[in-house]
Parts: sequence; C-alpha cells; structure tokens
Amino acid sequence: MFLKYIKKESIDYKRKGIGEWYLVLHTDLEDEPYYFDTYKHSDGRVSNLYPNGGADDPDLEKLIENNKKIINSENTKAKFVRIFSRFIFLPHWFLILLSGFNTESMTDGFFLISFLGYAIAFISFFGLFNALIGLNFKFSKEIIIFLAISFVGFLIISLGKYRSIDLYGAKINLYFVALLMGNLKGFLYSIQEELTTIY
Repeated sequence: MFLKYIKKESIDYKRKGIGEWYLVLHTDLEDEPYYFDTYKHSDGRVSNLYPNGGADDPDLEKLIENNKKIINSENTKAKFVRIFSRFIFLPHWFLILLSGFNTESMTDGFFLISFLGYAIAFISFFGLFNALIGLNFKFSKEIIIFLAISFVGFLIISLGKYRSIDLYGAKINLYFVALLMGNLKGFLYSIQEELTTIY
C-alpha cells in the first residue's frame, strides 16, 4: 500500500511514448500554438498533440489527460511529503539543542561543539543515503567521502562531551540519532524527488 503511494506512475510520453503512441516529429510555429508534436500509433494512426493537451485523435487526447491527472496527484503527494518532513525535522533540531542545554557540558559551552558535530554527521548521513541509491562507481567515491565526514562529526561530538540525549530517562547516543535522522531525511527527500515531475 505504502510502496504504491510513493511509486511514480506518470509517464514521460515524449521520451517513452504512451499507450503505443510515440513521438515522431516536433514542429515549431511562428504564431499560436507556437508548436505541436506529431505522434504515431503502432497501428499506423497519426495525430498531432498541442500544448493545451488537445489532440487530433481522441484516444491520444484521453491518454494525455489521464497522465496529467496522475502528475497532479504525484505533485500533491510530493508536497505532503515535503510538509511532513519539515514537521519532523524543524522540531528535531530544537529538541537536540534543548537536550544539550540540560547536559553537564552546558556550563562551559562545549555542547555547542557537539551540536556542530551532530549537524555534520546528520548532513553526511543524508548525503550518504542519496549516494547509496545511485550505487555505481561514480557514487562510490561520494560514499567514502560521506563516511569520512560522518566520522569527523563523531569526533567533534565526542570532543564537545554532549554525546547522548535523554529521552524519557533513556540515553540515546547522539551519533546514532544523527545516523537515524539523516537517513530518514534522505529517504523522505528521495520520495519527494521521485514524485516530483520534471517533464
């Protein structure tokens, strides 16, 4: 159910075609509608498709109209994910700071150093998640870089002495929180990017 919600279902019909209709010609005009695309069906039918979504062939026009509805739905889902992400991560930064104020390192201000380390680790895990999605030779270098940066974040967290947050009496390692929240941010960002139409 959830995977169906985040899966992209719209079609880049200019590149992949739609319903066995394939782009064969793009024509520019000096006056409105300024251009139109010519599509050919596998059965031999030919139809022009205009910027407003209208087409000479009603079957092609219906397919394009349905695809636009799917695109609008995906953009709405992407907006929801973006709002949900902000709802989680903006308060989370406040929680990390507030927890730091209640530590022993508060008196000498060292908790701010740990907070900097947390931010570095968080961003590195966010980047690492997106690099892992690529999983090819090009991104393998980025994976190593992000892992190294996250280790730097770990060292800075340790230097600042604010190493864990107290959540209802349970102490949770700050570096682990950065790993969890950074990857969650990367996951939500990847969903948003997947659903956002760029064609």
